[in-house]
Amino acid sequence: MNPRILNTITYATLGLGAIFTTVSLAHDGAGGVSLRGDLALWSLLPYAVLLLSTVLARSSRKAFAVFSISILCSTSALFYYGQAVITHPTDLSGMIFAMLPTYQVIPPPSFGRFSFSHALPMPTATSSTAMQLIWFR
Repeated sequence: MNPRILNTITYATLGLGAIFTTVSLAHDGAGGVSLRGDLALWSLLPYAVLLLSTVLARSSRKAFAVFSISILCSTSALFYYGQAVITHPTDLSGMIFAMLPTYQVIPPPSFGRFSFSHALPMPTATSSTAMQLIWFR
């Protein structure tokens, strides 16, 4: 598939997730007051990271990988924020805005070198002598 089409769909997916995150944060918090704090920046950080990855994805394989991860990120946000804020609100529902972005930001780089492979070269286990010493001891 054409990477431009995938990137356009990825932009729409990330926009939907970011809008739902912002609306959920405004609904759970004290309206606009909660949107001005560090928690709002932390909640929107996964979408900024994936947006940067989408901009850097030039080939169809990289674009598909970023698209897949953005689908996972946005659907998890829709599900968990919807559960915590709309369906089952409790006193601790605000904790989801601190915890979910951690799970959205950390795993995507571990899925491979798809997004920044041209910008940051990563050594492989067979090319690094230090890794050979560790693994083949």
